[in-house]
Amino acid sequence: MLFNYSTRKIWKKIARKEGLVNDDQNSKFFQIRADSRRKRKLVIKLRDDNSVWIDHQKMIADKFIADYTQQFRCPPNPGATQINLGPR
Repeated sequence: MLFNYSTRKIWKKIARKEGLVNDDQNSKFFQIRADSRRKRKLVIKLRDDNSVWIDHQKMIADKFIADYTQQFRCPPNPGATQINLGPR
């Protein structure tokens, strides 16, 4: 009886693995995990440089874009020479 139970349990695990790999990938289990991950990544509030809380989604998006462009802007290089290729 014990052998029969463990064998059944092993085959059930194998069938579940096969189902996850080969069958419907968008099951209820995966949909719940994706929804919870999406909720965790959502920014509801953001504190700006003046310690004021921003809670409007458009203002949060604008703040992210402004900070990103400021962080990755190339500083002017005074030693660089500009090459004029002439009219095209």
